[in-house]
Amino acid sequence: MTGGARVPVKHIRLAAVSAVAFLGFPLAGFLAEGPGGVRAAVATAGTAVFGALFARAVWVGIRPAHSGRGTLPLVGMAVVGAAMLTVMGMGWLLTASYYLAATLLLDQPRRRWLPGLATLIIADVALGVWVVEADPGRVLWTVLQIGLFGLLTLGAYRIGDLSGQLRAAQAEAEGAAVARERLRIARDLHDILGQRLTEVILKTELAARLIKRDPDRAVSELTELSKVARGALEDVRATVSDYRRISLAGELAAARTLMRSVGVTLVTRVPEVSLPTPLDEIAACAVREGVTNVLRHSGALRCEISVESGEALVVAVSDDGPVRQAAPERAAGPGTGLAGLAERLDAVGGRLSAGRVGDRFVLRAEIPGEPG
Repeated sequence: MTGGARVPVKHIRLAAVSAVAFLGFPLAGFLAEGPGGVRAAVATAGTAVFGALFARAVWVGIRPAHSGRGTLPLVGMAVVGAAMLTVMGMGWLLTASYYLAATLLLDQPRRRWLPGLATLIIADVALGVWVVEADPGRVLWTVLQIGLFGLLTLGAYRIGDLSGQLRAAQAEAEGAAVARERLRIARDLHDILGQRLTEVILKTELAARLIKRDPDRAVSELTELSKVARGALEDVRATVSDYRRISLAGELAAARTLMRSVGVTLVTRVPEVSLPTPLDEIAACAVREGVTNVLRHSGALRCEISVESGEALVVAVSDDGPVRQAAPERAAGPGTGLAGLAERLDAVGGRLSAGRVGDRFVLRAEIPGEPG
């Protein structure tokens, strides 16, 4: 079988071994007719050999499925089955054909199915008419039953095959969903903690510098620090629970507070527009990442945030800090920093650029879509 989870091999093998027991019914019917001792002994021995070959063919041929590893036992079944016709007659023809057809479909590659079934039917007709000398009408009815059995077996196989593929697809979808959720949490935690912890560090350093020179302001900064830390904890909990949603307005307000606390002049050029939730969240992420990079990497004195709307929403964060690498976060791997923002934009067909433009460092995010 192909592509995905299947019925466990041990279950198929157990079913095959159990099916050998059904060979006892035609044998019991034959013995009930009172054949001579030799014929009875030959029929019993032949049935046992045939059943053992069937079990062997399925046992070795089921892993991997349709490998043809059971070809030799299958040939042996055909030889024994044909020889048994001279002893058990027409009743045995139908039984042997069922088992041969089932073995063919379980063990042999699919390209051999139709030729194999056709050969089996032709052989049944020839043996039934010329060896057993049975009535042609009875032989034809037997052949029709074998053909119907083959179709039913193929249908049952196909149902099991599709069921296995469905289970495999479900397992793959579940795995992909788990991977996406892990990536979302990792990316969101980076976005949150990156800015919050930067703010904690800056406020801690400021409080340390002020503790002797201006104790009252130092206490005020430490109080603010406690609020920031509690806010970071709440954001982490909300993100893990997927209850939190960021907004452009909220990130702009946070940026003003942060820049003011570290002495960076912030200029914003943001039109009064209503953004759909998906655009608003991605724009907020762009502002957050740009502001975090300004605070962590630039040493800037002036920062500008602009939002332009048109065929695409363009968010730009620039600063006058010293020269630095365009994408320092990319070394951290996917899901962090600029790489995480780029993933968000790629998912909606957007584009991210970050680098020097003249004497300024500019992070620019283009988000497809128009304001509502």
